[in-house]
Amino acid sequence: MPKPLTEEEKKEQVARFFAQKRESFAQGILFNLCQNPSAPLSDEKALVDFSLKAADCLVEKLYLVKPDEQGE
Repeated sequence: MPKPLTEEEKKEQVARFFAQKRESFAQGILFNLCQNPSAPLSDEKALVDFSLKAADCLVEKLYLVKPDEQGE
């Protein structure tokens, strides 16, 4: 039988969960933006920044946690 997780291990698991969700959402958002003919594809940094910001907003709304609070 596996030993119970320590508080530190639990926090690491939670942080990893939210990081994976954020990455997945950001990738999906970015992919869909790049498929949009009116997206400013010449400004890659703006598209990435928007994708990350939107992913953070999605994580916050879905899981009721702010991105800077994840894992705490």
